[in-house]
Amino acid sequence: MTTNEALEILRGRGIKVSYPTVARWAQTGAFKGAERDDTHPRGPLWLIPRASVLKFEPPKTGRPPKPKSDKAGGQDGRAIVTKKKGKGK
Repeated sequence: MTTNEALEILRGRGIKVSYPTVARWAQTGAFKGAERDDTHPRGPLWLIPRASVLKFEPPKTGRPPKPKSDKAGGQDGRAIVTKKKGKGK
């Protein structure tokens, strides 16, 4: 299937993406078995296996969560104490 056809299937599954994003995923190997066809008269296009599009899960976006620590304070469990430089009031 073409990139446009893959885009329609993804949108039908509730995955909101743009054409350039689907093309980039094809180029970077996110769709297994996707191949670039350079013989099309209007320029290169991606041919993506339907099964690959149906199984596809988009990458998670945003900052990953911070790891949770069981220890309070420093890495060895001791409290972290900081001292201010200079004269205090």
